[in-house]
Amino acid sequence: MDPISIQPADQNNSKIWLIVSIVVVLIIIAFGFYFLRNSNIFETPSAIESINDINMLQKQGTSDDISAINADLQATDLNNLDKEVSAIDAEFDAAAK
Repeated sequence: MDPISIQPADQNNSKIWLIVSIVVVLIIIAFGFYFLRNSNIFETPSAIESINDINMLQKQGTSDDISAINADLQATDLNNLDKEVSAIDAEFDAAAK
């Protein structure tokens, strides 16, 4: 008969805690990758949209004359403003869930 080696309780306990902590760290890393993959953090507007926005800002006048300010206001496109606010609200609602 082979003698059964009995390890002290402290060694068994420390091995269990090591295994549990490794599993917990792996689960946290997996949730982090899942969250980053499914979030829209890394999405940016397309370069064409950004260039168009910059070009529109450069077309604005620098005069403080009332007629120049009025012309800049008339040239400003505010038609899709409520759509953009709705999209922002939807993003906040999705993030809150």
